[in-house]
Amino acid sequence: MLDDRKKAYEEYKSTGIKTKYPTPAKYKEEYPYLKEVDSLALANTQLNLEKALVHTSQEAPTSTSGSSSLFLELNQLQA
Repeated sequence: MLDDRKKAYEEYKSTGIKTKYPTPAKYKEEYPYLKEVDSLALANTQLNLEKALVHTSQEAPTSTSGSSSLFLELNQLQA
């Protein structure tokens, strides 16, 4: 899930087009072992990832490395 968000962010930076994120069902097709996991658990994981990115972007001070700007731009991408 995080990898998909990173790819969407990179695509947004280069094209300016926002990407919708895949549903948990897509991950079950791509990773067969996830069929054993409840869909609600995967959906909650996706929500927790969203909250973590938002929380990190709000509390991380801007640094010279620019790592916090990644999370800020990811947050804006989802808006």
